[in-house]
Amino acid sequence: MRKTGLKTTMLLAMLWIVLGESGCGLATSKASEAAPGGADGFYGADAGAGDTDGDTDTDGDADGDADSGHDYPPEQEQTANYKVPQGSGRYVFIPDETHNTVVVVDSETLDIKVVKVGSRPTQLVPLTETGAVMVINLDSDEVTIIRVASMDEITKVDLPIRPDTNALAASPDGKYVIAFYDPQFAAESGPANTDQEISVLFTEPGQEKAVHMTVGMHPWRVAFNQAVTRAMVLTEEGINLIDLTQLDSIGIPPIVPLFTDQAYGPENVDVAITPDGSLAIARMDLSTQVLAVWLDGSQKRYEYVMPAEPTDLDIAEDGSYGILVLRSLNQLAFFNLPLPGSAEDSPFTYLDLGSPIVGVATIAPDGKQILLYTTTAGTTLDQQRLTLLSKTDAGWESRSVLLEKKIGSVAAGADSLTAVVIHQKGTSSSTEQPYSYSLVTIPGLQVKFQQIPESPGQLLLTPDGDFAFLLLKKAEQTEIVDLRSFIVNRLQLGSPPIAAGYAAGSDKVFIAQDHPAGRMTFIGVHDGSVKTVTGYALNDEISE
Repeated sequence: MRKTGLKTTMLLAMLWIVLGESGCGLATSKASEAAPGGADGFYGADAGAGDTDGDTDTDGDADGDADSGHDYPPEQEQTANYKVPQGSGRYVFIPDETHNTVVVVDSETLDIKVVKVGSRPTQLVPLTETGAVMVINLDSDEVTIIRVASMDEITKVDLPIRPDTNALAASPDGKYVIAFYDPQFAAESGPANTDQEISVLFTEPGQEKAVHMTVGMHPWRVAFNQAVTRAMVLTEEGINLIDLTQLDSIGIPPIVPLFTDQAYGPENVDVAITPDGSLAIARMDLSTQVLAVWLDGSQKRYEYVMPAEPTDLDIAEDGSYGILVLRSLNQLAFFNLPLPGSAEDSPFTYLDLGSPIVGVATIAPDGKQILLYTTTAGTTLDQQRLTLLSKTDAGWESRSVLLEKKIGSVAAGADSLTAVVIHQKGTSSSTEQPYSYSLVTIPGLQVKFQQIPESPGQLLLTPDGDFAFLLLKKAEQTEIVDLRSFIVNRLQLGSPPIAAGYAAGSDKVFIAQDHPAGRMTFIGVHDGSVKTVTGYALNDEISE
């Protein structure tokens, strides 16, 4: 499954998705079950021979399904946004590329300060939960670190970056940020003269520095291990390994190849990295081959041939196991981690799912629940079915529930007790609206079906798993969902919502809106308070 935003690298433990889904492990983008996209530093994500259709089976079709007879289109998963406000502590930071500033709003008092930065500030990443962020300035080839001790004490530090970089990926602790060229943001930055130059930024106060280096062709994702001693840059040549403890001695970081005899990229390959950063597992569309490559300098690699093409790959958040979805066989292939010591020893245990057709797997954060579904395969009923695997002492138990509409995406709450299912667009009638979502309890699979007047925007789940917020742009509303009771309230905003986030220091959700003067609404997650600030884009109290 494609990982989105989130989650994950210092988005203050919240999940934020644009019609997307959560994920676990250190992961990259997904391929055959997914559309291109994903978040930039996060925990989590082949042609054969013997026939003439260019896949890996021998059945003469182009589905790679090992003679199953199925010919289903790829599953669809979604992507995260780029230019969105970010929260750090009680403060919210908003990039304003028109005025070359970053607006700082105190979510408790609604006080506003405007910080002058470089030219065309766009993407922000939080560095800590105490009021520190970094913003990339696209047209001045620099980043700015902004630290807020109080609204009267704001400091900033500028660091140089390589000219073509357009995206930032922060380590979990915020001490390191990598600036690189992400092709999914080309519409914002334009094409690159070279996409192989990156900047590794050390952000420790008083010791800030930038180290520039060259990586493989066409990088598209960055990840960090949990100990934050290693960064991994996924490219179309393989995975560059950056030793963060030896930055000054690196010019061209070593690369670990993946698929050496075929072209690959974010549109057709799926890579998951263990949380400790020691191992990468990879699959490719239309291929039964699965690779295991070690990232510890040993150059060890295993190649496995699966009985059918895997359509999804995921690793549990604690790194204890992973799964491959074999859609055409209605099976899951489980593998325990670490892998066996020999390539001849198969790590896979197969679970037959019976009748449900599944192509996508979402491992809940606790690792004890797995949500399974398909967005494209089988009949309408197959695409409405949500299957839950629950881990017990006796093994994995399977239960399914038939939802009201076809499934588009699934997000599991941070506490693994609920899931939010965004449905595909349906038909409209006197009793039906074309857009909808479902709320599902885990593990009970009790369902509440909720219709909405338009295609949903961003979905935000709070870090405690208590609430969800769903933006409705045309209606100028947000749905506030109590995930304990499934009671849904709709808040009228007065202008179209464009992005939402969470400020941990004040326990408030902030909703940025499309307004000529700048508008943001703050909602107390547990006290229900609502406050709106308007006019911050016109504020002339600029901190130089």
